Amino acid sequence: MKQIEITTARNVDYSQLQKYLQSKDWQGANRETYLRMLDVAGTKAQAEGVIGKDEMKALSCVDLRCRTHEVRYLS
Repeated sequence: MKQIEITTARNVDYSQLQKYLQSKDWQGANRETYLRMLDVAGTKAQAEGVIGKDEMKALSCVDLRCRTHEVRYLS
């Protein structure tokens, strides 16, 4: 099974996302990505279930780039 180094600037746990991607469970991976990006965006995004404009500006590029790389590598 492929493993890649997961980098996060916000100490977000992406292990479940990696499992979904490895098993090619795209619906699970999509939902998990949504939840983890809410984590990256912060408590307001988590509470509202949406990433607002202010939170979008504060998103960690490290986390966003890592997700893109992980999807390409594991798919």
